[in-house]
Amino acid sequence: MTPNQRRDFAKIVQFGLLWGIGGILYSLIEYGILGDSEIYPSTKNLYDFKTSIISASLSSLLTGLIIGTIETKLVSSYFQVRNFWQKIVFKTALYDIIPIGECQLKGRHEKIELFTIQD
Repeated sequence: MTPNQRRDFAKIVQFGLLWGIGGILYSLIEYGILGDSEIYPSTKNLYDFKTSIISASLSSLLTGLIIGTIETKLVSSYFQVRNFWQKIVFKTALYDIIPIGECQLKGRHEKIELFTIQD
């Protein structure tokens, strides 16, 4: 690998790790709020901490790698000639659009089963 490729790879991995850590923190906060509960109180959906932390960390890691790749490979040259406020607006739009689109794709291609518990 060339030095430029190593630098780009390191940048992309940093994005992935940062997002993956965010996913783990989210799951830990969720577990702290729900405790040993096996259901979400408002929706009555089943909750399993092990499944939650694995899926949240892996999906966050994947999202971070995708965003890191896009930012490093596609838009870094765009940012070099822009003002600070233009970078902020563009990155905000980028970070809002990609995760929302990813969630919509998951909803379309996966069968989501809702479990309800009868009293």
